[in-house]
Amino acid sequence: MHANDILKYGHSFFMRALEGVDVDHLNDSGVCGVWSVKDIVAHIGATELLLIDVLNWIKDNNAPTPMMQKYGQMRGDWNDFEVNERKNKSYQEVLDEYLSAQAKTAELIETVPLELQRKTGAITWYGAEYDLEDFIADTDYGHKREHGAEINHFKDTLK
Repeated sequence: MHANDILKYGHSFFMRALEGVDVDHLNDSGVCGVWSVKDIVAHIGATELLLIDVLNWIKDNNAPTPMMQKYGQMRGDWNDFEVNERKNKSYQEVLDEYLSAQAKTAELIETVPLELQRKTGAITWYGAEYDLEDFIADTDYGHKREHGAEINHFKDTLK
């Protein structure tokens, strides 16, 4: 599957999962650990910003990559840090941030030559045996499917 399709299908699944979430429960914890639906959207938005850095970097190894650098330095603490950075934002603000970043990734992937998307070892820090499409399938599509399923389960518990 092509990277642009992987991005499109991950986004559409995630957006469908967000449909019908009762606005009175967007901040309820327990959807994913202590995270709420809003926190998950903040997390997915931050991950999308990280993907923007990856896409820029794969095209130009000298491109500025502040999210990649922060991720590399923080590792396991990065997820909670990024969610906490958005705690004072509204659900609509974190959703808008995600949507803006997702639109940028959809735009950027079109500028990454296919040979770079499929070049094994191009992102050695992810794994020498993987290419960008593998990275996107795992960290974008799979990630959105995982958290979308948690949101769907949460909606079912509210019925």
